[in-house]
Amino acid sequence: MSADETVPEGGPTLRVRLDSLSDGLSARLTGHDEQMVRLLAEQEEAFPPLMVQWPSRRVIDGAHRLRAARLRGDVSIAVRYYECDNAEAFILAVRANVRHGIPLSLRERKVAAARIIRLRIQWSNSRIAKITGLSDKTVAAVRVGLGDTLGEIGGYPYDGRIGLDGRVRPVDAPARRLEVARLIAQNPGASLRAIATLAGVSPETVRAVRRAGTPAEPSGAEPRESKASGPDPRLCHRRLVADPALRFTDRGRLLLRVLGSYPLLEQQPETLVECVPVHDLTLFRHLALAASERWQALASQAALREAESGADAATGEDTSAA
Repeated sequence: MSADETVPEGGPTLRVRLDSLSDGLSARLTGHDEQMVRLLAEQEEAFPPLMVQWPSRRVIDGAHRLRAARLRGDVSIAVRYYECDNAEAFILAVRANVRHGIPLSLRERKVAAARIIRLRIQWSNSRIAKITGLSDKTVAAVRVGLGDTLGEIGGYPYDGRIGLDGRVRPVDAPARRLEVARLIAQNPGASLRAIATLAGVSPETVRAVRRAGTPAEPSGAEPRESKASGPDPRLCHRRLVADPALRFTDRGRLLLRVLGSYPLLEQQPETLVECVPVHDLTLFRHLALAASERWQALASQAALREAESGADAATGEDTSAA
């Protein structure tokens, strides 16, 4: 068994009856390609062995060949059985369909990556990237997009992840702690679990950072970019407002109107909360939290687009007029 697969080796090639097999382990979202099934059915030579889970006898790889064999009236077909659970079978199916036959689409590979992250939450991004045929950066963006839902399965990436060779390596601890400190500062009331999931660390790491306190920015310091926090939000806002690609399109102007409230939120957040009547505070708090979740979802979508395009937006000082 190779370290990067962690799935069982297949058994010997056997011929089994078609009516003993079923499919259902595919990573495809669009179903079968009937044209491909017909093309395969026209071939006279025997098909390569199907990959089949044992003992369920569900097809891991070869659903199109199975349908084609049925279409041309075959009674039996060659298979190799793999004794594995459903999680291992799905990972095998993704690996196989990324490498041959009808390749999985980009969307199918991202969906598969999200499922594998849930199944093997402590696997490294590079390990999952190799299985799905995605880049490490794209897998990382998919992991971020899952957000708090990772907590629902009762596990966390912790401070180490299992790589391609099966060894556990620590995640960049200083950068992770800076990210934890940033998230705590932005969300002081968030739970240890929520912060841990977002930052990709254990709840105990969040507890330790919270006890140590968040480093304060020196008084009067110029806004600066860091690996953990990114460019200054005020600079981001100015650059977006000045971009003609947004200012001269309908959807762009709509986005800028939505973003127009940012300067006020940045300058006078306490004043805004103080104007809310006491009897409306609960309603306001729920609405603010809901809006925060929506913005987090938008940020995750933006991260996915960045990963797909390889974009690296400029963060230099804006010289355009706002």
